[in-house]
Amino acid sequence: MELLNIGQFILMWIWVFIAAKWLSTWKNQLQWKNEYIVAKWLLKSTYNFRDKLKWVRVPFVWVHEFWETPKEGKYNKEFYEMQWAYLSRTKKLDDARSKISDYLLDAEAIWWEDIVSIFQKLFDQQHKLYSHVWWYLDSFIDKSYKDVYSEDILYDYNKKDNQFTNEINEIFREIDIFLKKHIS
Repeated sequence: MELLNIGQFILMWIWVFIAAKWLSTWKNQLQWKNEYIVAKWLLKSTYNFRDKLKWVRVPFVWVHEFWETPKEGKYNKEFYEMQWAYLSRTKKLDDARSKISDYLLDAEAIWWEDIVSIFQKLFDQQHKLYSHVWWYLDSFIDKSYKDVYSEDILYDYNKKDNQFTNEINEIFREIDIFLKKHIS
């Protein structure tokens, strides 16, 4: 009889071990799936942000980007046209950043500060670009702003030695590497 009790006891511990192993595997699969989904959507949003950022830096403005300028205004017509074009472009970039911020909350919960610090560098560059956009627009009103903004930051001429473009590309590469390791 005691042999049967010992056998049942051993069998019970085998089942406990199997159940614990199965639960552990299931938990790991759920965690991996969650990381995969967050990384995928954050990467997709980052690519959208990258494209909108490039669009803000396009050196020419299309006619359809111009807004109908007021007949009378405090400033010249070119200022209103350029202001409308850049407001339209920066709004699209802000919308793309908003999507990233939504996914970044989930990412921060999973990977802590690692991912947030990388994106903060990207958002700092966006702020730098915006400063130069507004200084450029101010130069239509006050000519003293002509020397404040940098065309290397404002425009992307696809030059290899453009420091601002290289910095942004390096940040995007860093984000890409970080997120792709959680997707594959």
